[in-house]
Amino acid sequence: MIELLGSETTFAGSEEEWRERGILLPRLYTAEELVYAGVFVSVPAAAIMRHRGTGPAYVKMGGAKNSRIVYREADVIEWLDKMTVKPAYMK
Repeated sequence: MIELLGSETTFAGSEEEWRERGILLPRLYTAEELVYAGVFVSVPAAAIMRHRGTGPAYVKMGGAKNSRIVYREADVIEWLDKMTVKPAYMK
């Protein structure tokens, strides 16, 4: 069974079985998970970055009242790559 975003939504089959069938879902993270991973300083900081348009691309899932913000792994990696500063000796 595959569980998405810590919810009770599950899908039959293992991740390996899904990959064998060619079904690939992007890995999604909440702001809280990215704070824990050290990507964001805090959840409020992530919200400010979303508002200012300075953070990674995000997905707004659901309606206005019940929306959930998640980040695709690829978008976070792309954003981190853009934020990377290389010292002069590495150029």
